[in-house]
Amino acid sequence: MISDEDLSFHDFFHFAQFSKAVNHNDFTQKLKKILGKDVEVSILLTLRNQTDLIFSSYLQKVRFVKSCIGDYSFSDFLKNTYNHNDRDQEAHLELYDFNALTNLWNSEFEAKINILLFEDFGKDQLTFFSELSKLLPASSEELQKFAGSKHYRKKDKSKDFFTTSYKSLSKFGRLVSYFIPDKQFERFLERRYHMRFSLYLKYEQKLLLRHVKFKVPKPTDEERKFIKDYFHKSNLEFAKSYKLDLKKMSAYNYIK
Repeated sequence: MISDEDLSFHDFFHFAQFSKAVNHNDFTQKLKKILGKDVEVSILLTLRNQTDLIFSSYLQKVRFVKSCIGDYSFSDFLKNTYNHNDRDQEAHLELYDFNALTNLWNSEFEAKINILLFEDFGKDQLTFFSELSKLLPASSEELQKFAGSKHYRKKDKSKDFFTTSYKSLSKFGRLVSYFIPDKQFERFLERRYHMRFSLYLKYEQKLLLRHVKFKVPKPTDEERKFIKDYFHKSNLEFAKSYKLDLKKMSAYNYIK
């Protein structure tokens, strides 16, 4: 089983952080090559309404590029103003189009695509885990036990904004980096800490890095309306194609 949201790590953030463009649409081809021709593949796609999905992607990753490009608002992200690969807004938002996503997987794998709604995880767990148990060798009850586990990634939030942070070099860290050109030291630390290599990680962090907090405003009503309007037609077609519950899709802000 391969399950990792970083497989769809948005190439904007990757480029801004590492100055290297990627195309995550190539992943299906790479995965097929790795697995070979004789492997039976089942596909599970967990959807989330695009308003929450796009903002969540922005919120998780914007802290990684804060120190590189400064302020980058959610509106900037929607408009793709940091246009490193000449992608217009339409092509940028297509990355969150479920029809396009399923077509991509269908082009490489002849397998049924199973659909779950992320919102059911919070609002209708009976349905969510009942459907998930059909795909995994575990009962709905067993899976629900995992759902009750501790939440390690709760975000500091208020009514109007989230508080997040990015890592910046401490005074000692800047002294060390003075002898290493082109920010190679910072990039080395970023990769090292994301991969969790070091046994002395927490001590290195305290010595070489400091946390800088900043606030990220929640999406405005105008931004929410734009996203919902933009994906309404596509989501409606998708829901009908996969026989999804239209009342739920409306209640969960996929369609009007």
